[in-house]
Amino acid sequence: MNEYNFEISFRITHPSMSPDIICGLLSMETDVKRKVGEARYNPKGKPLPGVWKETYCGFDVPRKEGDSIPECLDNMLQKLKNQRSGIEQIHSSGGNLVFYILSAPKELTFGEKFSWKILMELADLKIDLSLEVHEPS
Repeated sequence: MNEYNFEISFRITHPSMSPDIICGLLSMETDVKRKVGEARYNPKGKPLPGVWKETYCGFDVPRKEGDSIPECLDNMLQKLKNQRSGIEQIHSSGGNLVFYILSAPKELTFGEKFSWKILMELADLKIDLSLEVHEPS
């Protein structure tokens, strides 16, 4: 299998729930959050026109050196299974949960296998999976 760089984040959007409530329901903290209805700003803090149309929380998925994408997902899923009630509250009230994977292969192609167990756990918790692959530089 080819080598590749990657980052994984766990992202939640919600039409009305505050980021603090989301973090509380999951027993997790993040500095990457914005609240529906608050003034928009860019990553450097400069104001933008309008307000946020939805709440957003982004959590980094921990990664040890040598871990594959499936290993990182599995480790995070084991933690999230303990927060099933909070996840259900977020989802049932209109929230969307997704693992976002950003990958930059060192060669033009790469491959990764996601076991049925991981896919089943994602489906059971109603967590989407998004993959973005950039061309090698």
